[in-house]
Parts: sequence; C-alpha cells; structure tokens
Amino acid sequence: MALASSVALFAPHTFAQRKKAQPAPQYFVGEVEYKVTARGSNEQGVAAFRAFAPTAFKIIYGRQGFRIIETGGFKNNVLLNYARGEAFLLDDETKTAAKVRVMNLDDEQAAELAKFMPYHYKTEMQPTGKTAVVGGQPCRVYQVTKSAFIRNGATASICVAEALKFKPSRYSFENDAQRADSPLPLSLPVSQGAILKVEINESGVEAVYEAVKITPGAPAASLFNVPAGYRIK
Repeated sequence: MALASSVALFAPHTFAQRKKAQPAPQYFVGEVEYKVTARGSNEQGVAAFRAFAPTAFKIIYGRQGFRIIETGGFKNNVLLNYARGEAFLLDDETKTAAKVRVMNLDDEQAAELAKFMPYHYKTEMQPTGKTAVVGGQPCRVYQVTKSAFIRNGATASICVAEALKFKPSRYSFENDAQRADSPLPLSLPVSQGAILKVEINESGVEAVYEAVKITPGAPAASLFNVPAGYRIK
C-alpha cells in the first residue's frame, strides 16, 4: 500500500506567469485504530486468514515519524523516524530492535515504477451512491474495479472519509530476515480522502478492515525512537 512533474511554458515575447506554489496538504496527526475480521462459507480460508492477518492494528501519524502496532498475526511493531531516516522492527518479548530498510511506493524514485506497475499507483473505483459513518467519520462507499492490491476474482468496496487526509504511507520495511508492509487500507492509493473501511470477498472469505477509533493530536516524539532498554541489532 503527486508524482507528476510540471513544465513551465513561455510565451513568444513574455514569460508566462509562474504557477503559484500549492499549499502543503493538511495531513491528519494522531492515532487510528482498526479491527480486522473474517467470516464466510470457506472455513479453511477463514482459518488461514485469521492465522496470518492481525486482529487489530494501530497506525500512529506524527510529524516526527510513523508507527504500525499490530495485535495478532505476525504482531509487527514498526517505527519510522523521519528526521534520522531510520526504521526498526521491535520485538517486545526479546527487547530487541532490528534495523530495517524502508521503501515508500510514493517517494520520487520509487514512483518511476508507476510506468511499469500502473495499478500500484491508481485505484479504479466507482461510487455506489451509499454513505456510512465509520470511526465517527462520514464517508462515501466506492466499489473497487481494479487495483494491484485486490486479487483478480475478488470483489472489494472501500469507505472514504473526504474530511480526513492521511499522509501517504505505503511502506515496505525489510532486512535479510524480516519484512513488514503497511496494512491494506494504507496500501490502496486514493486521492479523495482517507480509507476507513475495506471489505473484500474472495473465494468464500469475507474480510473487513475497519477503523474503530480515531484520536487526533500530536503523539509523543518518543514513540518514534527505540525504547530505552531495547538492544539494537
């Protein structure tokens, strides 16, 4: 789970007016908690999904960094410090912090991939005319018709809150032994607003990712540093 360049045009005898600088987007700062559920007629598929997917996760958006904290599944606990350009996978049981490389699908260099993988960078979707309230926020429901993050044969819908803008955070974190990716709601590129709910139906498995609590406010800067007592490896 923004990149186009602009060219200045010149009139024959006078310079064209420079395009006014666009104001920086006002991204949400705070915490968003999601729950993840699965059900359906495919009992084996539901069991497999529950074995690997988190049951809940928290995303922390700060000016100093970014966090993913998962419950269940692989229990990924990732911190990214923007200023230092460092990221770590934390293990609370062993009190270790494994340094990881970071790839952001939305950075300028990785955006070159859009030429070869267009549906990693756009989501084709159709409005359903339906609205809902998710996590206390009004949102519009869209049917996803094409995305690299929704497998062929699956159907999917998303609920988008136009009043919220999350900083694009389509990250992959990895080292030679481990890998963690931003969870599905963050992976889908959508410009209309923040995705607060994703429903996917595939092979008899209905999976739902839904924001249940949205808490605005600047998080503590310490959340984006390796906790005291953890060994860095």
